[in-house]
Amino acid sequence: MDQSMLRRIDRDLQTSSRQNLYTGVHKGLRLFMSETLATLGRADPADREELGHALDQVRDLLAIASSHLKHENDFVHPALEACAHGASHRTADDHDEHLDAIAALHADLVQARASSGALAAPAIDALYRRLARFVAENLEHMDVEETHNMAVLWDAFDDAQLQSIHDELVAAIDPQEMAVYLRWILPAVSHPERLGMLEGMRASAPPPVFEGVLAIARERLSQRDYAKLAGALGLAAMPGVVEKW
Repeated sequence: MDQSMLRRIDRDLQTSSRQNLYTGVHKGLRLFMSETLATLGRADPADREELGHALDQVRDLLAIASSHLKHENDFVHPALEACAHGASHRTADDHDEHLDAIAALHADLVQARASSGALAAPAIDALYRRLARFVAENLEHMDVEETHNMAVLWDAFDDAQLQSIHDELVAAIDPQEMAVYLRWILPAVSHPERLGMLEGMRASAPPPVFEGVLAIARERLSQRDYAKLAGALGLAAMPGVVEKW
């Protein structure tokens, strides 16, 4: 990518109010990855309950990372290829490498669970360092998607078409998996982004689904952030929540 295109992409990102298909989910993934890495890094190898929690969180992160790759491969990459042949190749190649990394992380995870005594700490450290490399690679990869890939999509599709791609992708995610995504996306996005998500869900989803998302928001947001969201939605604050800060 030449410097003129990079400058144009930066300008478009700074001035565009158009939908970026990647922003919300990537913010959630960044939070999930960083908190999981920190949780694993501070886990006590001798505390089996604490370590088990950390390893379970690594397992859950790898499951979401795998499904996220599949959703982008199934819905976003075909849209990119419809814009220009080869437009998805760079990130598609990254995805293949990420799948290999996820398989290696699973192997390290099994080893860390099976290790005890003097072998536990080295096994956990090996998993931690591989996970750190995986997170670092993903942070760079997600930036390419949010800049280069979205520039291609913005040039080729109008807002209604982009919304259709988004809606088709979301419809392919089962409710249990969506709940995991929302647990990380809701606390990771800004208040305006969060409000827009909830307003859209209230307008389009059945009431029980919207109530389920609100329950995740109450669990995952700070009291201040939830009170702010509830007020913007015109909802009563959660009982027991103090709305002053």
